[in-house]
Amino acid sequence: MREELERSRAWHEALTARPRIVERAYARLQEWRIAVQHARVGQTDGFPQFLASAILELWLQGLEQRPE
Repeated sequence: MREELERSRAWHEALTARPRIVERAYARLQEWRIAVQHARVGQTDGFPQFLASAILELWLQGLEQRPE
């Protein structure tokens, strides 16, 4: 995921446009966007934690797209 995030604007937007982890108060918007930006430019201190958060974000987005 690290390389995709660095190369793809779509990944960046998917993680920051309307973050569900922020809506659920698991993260703060400003700090989340900074973490995504840092990961995008390869500054990956704490990458396992960032990756877990990004996966959670994408999973939450996926739940919204499931038919009921």
